[in-house]
Amino acid sequence: MSLFTITAAEEIGAPIVLFNTVAASTYMGFKQFRTLVQKGLAPLKDESCLTNGFLDKVIDWIPGMKDIRLKDLPSFFRTTDPNDTVFNFVIEVMDKVHKADALVFLTFDALEQDVLEALSSIFDPSLVCAIGPLELLLSQIPDDPLKHIGYSLCKEEIKCLEWLENKAQNSVVYVNFGSIAVLTPKQLVEFGWGLANTKFHIFWVIRPDLVIGESAILPPELVAETKERGLIASWCPQEQVLNHPSVGGFLTHCGWNSTIESLTAGVPMLCWPFFGD
Repeated sequence: MSLFTITAAEEIGAPIVLFNTVAASTYMGFKQFRTLVQKGLAPLKDESCLTNGFLDKVIDWIPGMKDIRLKDLPSFFRTTDPNDTVFNFVIEVMDKVHKADALVFLTFDALEQDVLEALSSIFDPSLVCAIGPLELLLSQIPDDPLKHIGYSLCKEEIKCLEWLENKAQNSVVYVNFGSIAVLTPKQLVEFGWGLANTKFHIFWVIRPDLVIGESAILPPELVAETKERGLIASWCPQEQVLNHPSVGGFLTHCGWNSTIESLTAGVPMLCWPFFGD
């Protein structure tokens, strides 16, 4: 999703290989944004379209995606501003992807076969490649000299793995809303009490910037309720956590990396979509 890579490759005469880290279905959704404009479905006429049932409209022209509603498309088209930066950026990028020599997707055939086949019918089939799930490959790299560098966005608190060791199989609900999603103070407390009321063990990753404009601090009574069966960390090695036998469920914002990692680990997800895909 970067225009400058296409421009740079053209300037030096290099092959253009676009690596898409979103789902193939999300990519196909992005390709519909210009059609939404042409059909008068985007930008939204006014904010009432967000709540009056307009987004429940079924659209039937997307190859490989049946019974899709407007609200199932990537959320960036839900704007009333025709000059919206992100919305127009997506359209601009999609208008130029035909210049690519190959399209690489972080997905796999068994998960998105219909969409991948549809993309292959739009582009040259030999140019559409699914290379996921990469998570299954990471454990097969022996003595990687770069392993100690890592690729995590934040410092991981690995003591959580020791805490998980003492828990029964499938007894822990793991909660992580990723690196970008944010909550209101009310949502933080609502999620907290909902988790507390499950009576399961809870491992919750709460970033310092998780709550909009405030510190992510739970009420004392909620902390007391979960003290004996809860753990909070600011970040963690998610793949190791999801693959730990004590983890039986994952409350997630549905980011594509988290989704793939959870599917790969075989952990059921309780999903709270935040934005984008």
